[in-house]
Amino acid sequence: MRVLLVAMPWHTLHTPSLALGLLVSAARASVPDVVVEDRYANLAWAERMMRAGRPAGDYEVLGATVFLGIGEWIFSSALHGVPEWNVDAFAAVSRNFGGHDRELVLNLHRDAPAYIEEQADRIVAEGWDVVGFTSTFMQNVPSLALAAALKRRRPGIRTIMGGCNLDGPQGAAVHATFPQIDLVVRGEGERAFPALVRALRDDDAAALAAIPGLCHRAADGTSIVNPEGALLPINEVPRPDYDGYFGQLAESPVSIVVRPSLVLEAARGCWWGEKHHCKFCGLNGSGMVFRSKHPDRVWDDLAHLVERHQTLDVVMVDNILDHRYFHSLLPRIAASDWDLRIHYEIKANLKPEQMRMLREARITHVQPGIESLSSRVLGLMDKGVSGPQNVATIREGQNQGLTVSWNHLYGFPGETDADYRSVIAQIPALVHLQPPSGAQRIAIERFSPYFNEPGLGFDDKRPADFYPVLYGLEAERLRDLVFFFDASPHGIADDVEAALKDAIARWREDYPSSSLHAEETADGWVFRDRRAGRPPRDLRVTDPRERAAVRALFEVHSAPSLARALDDVGEPVSPQWAQAFLDRLHADGLTFAQDGKHVLVANRFDPSTIRLAHVLSEAAA
Repeated sequence: MRVLLVAMPWHTLHTPSLALGLLVSAARASVPDVVVEDRYANLAWAERMMRAGRPAGDYEVLGATVFLGIGEWIFSSALHGVPEWNVDAFAAVSRNFGGHDRELVLNLHRDAPAYIEEQADRIVAEGWDVVGFTSTFMQNVPSLALAAALKRRRPGIRTIMGGCNLDGPQGAAVHATFPQIDLVVRGEGERAFPALVRALRDDDAAALAAIPGLCHRAADGTSIVNPEGALLPINEVPRPDYDGYFGQLAESPVSIVVRPSLVLEAARGCWWGEKHHCKFCGLNGSGMVFRSKHPDRVWDDLAHLVERHQTLDVVMVDNILDHRYFHSLLPRIAASDWDLRIHYEIKANLKPEQMRMLREARITHVQPGIESLSSRVLGLMDKGVSGPQNVATIREGQNQGLTVSWNHLYGFPGETDADYRSVIAQIPALVHLQPPSGAQRIAIERFSPYFNEPGLGFDDKRPADFYPVLYGLEAERLRDLVFFFDASPHGIADDVEAALKDAIARWREDYPSSSLHAEETADGWVFRDRRAGRPPRDLRVTDPRERAAVRALFEVHSAPSLARALDDVGEPVSPQWAQAFLDRLHADGLTFAQDGKHVLVANRFDPSTIRLAHVLSEAAA
């Protein structure tokens, strides 16, 4: 028996699929007599785009537009067998294709059927017995279209789907709705998939019935849904096999514009979400329980894959960093002599010393889940951090030379205009810090508390409006199938919403030419302020108590806690003195403040952090 696992568009070109890498590795170890290969059909789609004169960057831009379903709609023509499927209706619900070039999107939509037919012809000609698809975000429709094309050519071929888009009720709904899919693996597949391969090899119907979470068909074609099983102990997860990706990329013309990164996971689930599930977060689905690998396992996998593929860029897909790794895994990476560049998601409450440890461990890009700078709104989310803490995280990331990726969300039930006016008023003081990618209203995601608990505010949710247009199904049939939902909006709107977006747009515009450094000299602190929108100035702090206070304010303090901190270092002051000093710093735009808590916004002076553009402009002046 021969099994092919496929990564369809819109999987990124720059990384292998972790799902395919794990399943290929698990199946080959468990069922060595079965041929199991993977195919990156996304590369073939990008090649078609390039041959049509489109840069590969267009592929990645479209692939990142997940909230409007554009990538899936492009393949709806192939799924439905209609060269132009619901064009006007989709243009309306996607706000004119999300601002993407209309002709580009329409041309891809018209070309999708030919691409699907080409892929189907190739797979059938090669004689594969089983074809599996991994599906996350915008891979459902492309996968369903290719599965249908395979069945038209060879009805006896067995088709499988799995991945995040098939978790829980979604997998059962896909299986019941689309007869071109014979089997659906819901949840973690490292055990289920090898068991499924053995059952198909042996034509063992009883074995299919015993695989937890599997959706399979009765003799009359009706869907049978097995109960889901226990989560997998993470140290049983095999090392991913990425030979297929790197081999296929090397043979593709797309390779000239792709800088590949490795994908690894050290943990599954979220230790914060186990106790305080962030209200808007739909990640993890049925696998919230936090499980982290032994640090030796993580290091061994990292070392093996880096050496095998001679690739130093690494994306860790963990939803959150295990804090125990600060004392185990991170020092081991720091002690290596490899010039790694690692991406990691972290919680936005790390101390400056921990941020330094990230840098020493070659973690160069972090995604801290900042989401907002309003302490009250963060409380509504159940994030467990404050606005000043988030500002400190951005500042310390910049101090350590880390790229800090974040997004400012809004639209939470219970938020008020005042929650955002405070943030908007202080954004001009932050323009030297790494800005968010933008400001977006929250989406309602399946598995999130906002989805599961109508009492939290979204009691009229319905499948996002692009899904009925995309699938051609009524909303009720889509309810269990889709991931994103619409509901009546909450929170800010109109003038305040526009003001937030405008302030962040100005922040993004001013950031490259702005700096604010605090340097401690023998005479005291010097603040060199070169932020856009302010006259250049140098502010000096020489009083011993004030110098100590500035040193303390690299962490968040209220007036009483600042007074206690100064008392601890032998510079006693009253809370009233501390409050007056905080007010003075804030008036100068040197602190970010909410609910009486302040944090310094200035970066520590480091010549390596001075932007070249700023140096040249000062030299010219």
